[in-house]
This record gives sequence, C-alpha cells and structure tokens, in this order.
Amino acid sequence: MFIRQQGDSGNIILEIKTQSNKNMKTKKLIIVLGLLISTLIIISIASCGKDEEKTNQPPTCEITSPSNGQEITKGVTITIAVDANDSDGSITEVRFFVDDVGKGSTTSFPFNYNWNTDNENLGNHILKATCIDNSGESNSDEVNIEIIEGGGNNTPPTALFTVSSSSGTTSTNFVFDASGSTDNEDPTSNLQVRWDFDGNGSWDTGWDYDKTQNHQYGSENTYTAKLEVKDTEGLIDQYTENITVSNDGGNGCGGQTNLTYGGQTYEIVEIGNQCWMAENLNYETTNSWWYENNSANGDVYGRLYTWEAALTACPSGWSLPSDDQWKQMEMALGMSQSAADDTGWRGTNEGGKMKETGTTHWNYPNTYATNSSGFTALPGGRRYNGGSFQFHGIYGNWWSSSERTGTSAWVRFLINENGKVARNGTQKADGFSVRCLKDLSVH
Repeated sequence: MFIRQQGDSGNIILEIKTQSNKNMKTKKLIIVLGLLISTLIIISIASCGKDEEKTNQPPTCEITSPSNGQEITKGVTITIAVDANDSDGSITEVRFFVDDVGKGSTTSFPFNYNWNTDNENLGNHILKATCIDNSGESNSDEVNIEIIEGGGNNTPPTALFTVSSSSGTTSTNFVFDASGSTDNEDPTSNLQVRWDFDGNGSWDTGWDYDKTQNHQYGSENTYTAKLEVKDTEGLIDQYTENITVSNDGGNGCGGQTNLTYGGQTYEIVEIGNQCWMAENLNYETTNSWWYENNSANGDVYGRLYTWEAALTACPSGWSLPSDDQWKQMEMALGMSQSAADDTGWRGTNEGGKMKETGTTHWNYPNTYATNSSGFTALPGGRRYNGGSFQFHGIYGNWWSSSERTGTSAWVRFLINENGKVARNGTQKADGFSVRCLKDLSVH
C-alpha cells in the first residue's frame, strides 16, 4: 500500500493501492478536507461575530448660542452654549475652542462656557465645540461670529418662571411661564427662552420668543425643570424649579379627567392644587336659564344662575368656589397676591390663560387668549334680574360663593378685549355662569 497526495484547489486526494495474489485492485478514497471550505467557514464565523458586535454611534454636537453670524460687543462675557447628546451612551466632555485655541471644557450639563471677549481682537472669529462620548467618539460644530466696538456694559438677563403648580399628577397640564424674566438692556419680548422640563440634560424646546409652554409628565417622579433665557447679545441666565408628579390623589384631581352629572359629562382640569370643571355648568335648577332661553346656547355655554341657585347647583363632592379659591387659581396662573386682593381689572394675562382661543365663541379680537391653563373660559353672557340678556360672546361671568354685601356677591369677569380678570360685586338676583370646584376632602 502506498499513499499519493495530489494538490488540486486545496483538496487532498488519498490514493490507496492494494495488491492481492491474483490481481492488483486500486481503490481510491477521495477525502475532501477542503482547505478552501475551511477558510470560508472561518470567515463566516468571523463575519457573524462582527455582525453581532454593536457599532458605537458618534454623539450629536450643536452650538446653540451664539448664532452663526452674530455680532458681539467687545468686552462682553458671552455664554457659548452647546446641545450635546449621545444615543447609545453619555457625553463625557465638551471642549471649547476660539480660532482653534482651546479655551476650556466641561464634563456635565449644561454644556456651557463663559467666554470673556475683553482681550479679543475686533473682527471675525470661529467658535468651535467638540463633544466626546463615553466610547471616545467625537463630533464638532462651528459658528462664525464678529466682535465689534462697544462699551462692554451689557449685563446678563434674569431668568424666572412660574408654573401653574409645583405638584400634580400624570394628568396635570403644567403651565410654565417665563414672562417674568427681565433684562436691563432688552425688553422681555426680545429675550429668547428654552426649556428642559425634566432636567435630564436634553433641551425639550429650541430657542423661542414665546415665554409660555405647556407640559405633561408621563411618569411619577420629582423633576427639576430648567429654564434658560438669552438676551440679544447672547448672554444667558438659568432658573430651576422642582416639580413633583404623583398619582396618589393629593388635593387635586387624582388622575380624574371628567365627571358625569345630570346626564352630561364635563371635562375637568387641574390648576395649581385645585380641580376645576373645564366647562360651564348646564344643570337645570330653579332660577337658572339658557341664554335667551335657547337650549342650543346651553349645550355650549351652560346655564345662567342666580347666586342662590348657584350655591346648590354643583354635584356632591363639588361646590361653588369661594372668592379666596378664585384668587388661589389666579395666583397659580401668575397673579400677585396684591393684584388678587384688588377689585376691577387685575393682573397681566391671567385671563388670557383662561380663555378659549379663537373667535368661534368669543367675539373678535379675543385678545391674548391662549387657554394655557386648560380652563377653557367661554363668554356665556349675563341675565339681568328683569329678564333681559346681554353680552353673549363678549363677557364671561362666574359666581363665587362669597358675599360682598347683603344683596351682592363676588364675581369674576373675562372680556374679549383684554387678557385680565375682573373682580367685582354684583347683585345676587342677576344670572351668571357657574364653574364647580372639587372639594379638597374628596380624593
């Protein structure tokens, strides 16, 4: 027996010959060990390993302030603000450069650097930010700015916001209002704002001149809401406020979104720690009427009640709000205590935050209406004691449970021509709209 090896495309052929007494028989056993096939198997295994290996994604990196082409007065300390995110990891560092010269870095949100331009030359400069993630991947962004002559007297703005409540549930419509932010050189209307509602290091909005935002939280937690305010020269200030979200009931709506009463379902809304009907009451009692006795008006605007009728019209567990409870709601929308205690037209735009938007129900111009509170105030008009009706589409009027005199009670008025809230005393025999308030003891 002997073995012959033959190379053919990597195959090994074993030829085995045996000899007997009578004759010689040749048997060939071809064993394809296939070096090529083995190689392909190895490559395939290696390829599978690569497919399973997750490829790191580079971070995103954007300079959000100053803007490209912005002019900056020499001597001003400007905040270079960067929006950096990493979809499959975290940002470990953001580095800042001016004309390719490193100026500083930060390892935590907010990714900002305060650049003093006192010693910089007039003219064009390139600002660069490089964002690095936890895998060492990086990305960069650049903007061009121009330093111009100036006195260097600009001061940063002062950031401030109010929120309709510092606590609520996952059903609460939180209203954030930064209109109280100020600047020594710029009017508030020229300031830009952006929001990070949950304090997770990612801005939920871009820069905007609109100072009011609504937000609902999807889960229970205590969040640190952050506001940044930027003036016309790029200076920035920040303000934070803690927001607690819990569905354990508390003094608000406890997750309740509507209420059925007298065969009609009413939307409800939480404002501050109070739970309000978000529609005018349309429950028939003695001494209550539809505007001009038309049921179609009742379907939209509810009924108009005398004060005595209004006191007992609300469902069990709900009641006609007192004068102080109206004040509590107004202050949750931003009104000061001194304004709330005043009479006549008070505050700034708390009424606008309460009014339904547009002119479907309110007469033109429905000034400053945003309905950011979710109250959805409608202009149901008024019924005088003598039986005449007036001001439908122009005024919304609501009773409080508090007397002013023996024959009058405190009322709230909204009008289509401004965004304020009026507080006055009116004769108890007149007919006004009713909004019911959930009693604090009912959860």
